[in-house]
Amino acid sequence: MLNIFYSDQDIEVIQDERYHHPHSAIRQRMTILAFHSSGVVAEHIPPLANCSKKTVLKVLSLYRTRGLEGIYDYNKHTHSSALEPYTELIVKEFTERPPQTINEACYRIEHWKIRRQNTNVS
Repeated sequence: MLNIFYSDQDIEVIQDERYHHPHSAIRQRMTILAFHSSGVVAEHIPPLANCSKKTVLKVLSLYRTRGLEGIYDYNKHTHSSALEPYTELIVKEFTERPPQTINEACYRIEHWKIRRQNTNVS
């Protein structure tokens, strides 16, 4: 078992945030800490918290080194689009003259020298 000390104040925050934090990833992290702080061995937490062993070890390591601050520090990698710099232009153009098909939208976007592939749109 990993030896981690949980203060009474942290346990109170963990118990509350595991249900009430607006971000699901933080709720999952708090759930992992709740199980661990109540004495559940790290190896038994993954099925209880519906996560991988790697996630459990990462969360426990974060808490051990940085406390709750580390748990709240969540920066999920997000992909950015090549169209992002053109957002205002595209919105303006497509609002004034909506494309009728994906092919038309792709054709019009190519005028900005960005090649997009056809995808399904619902």
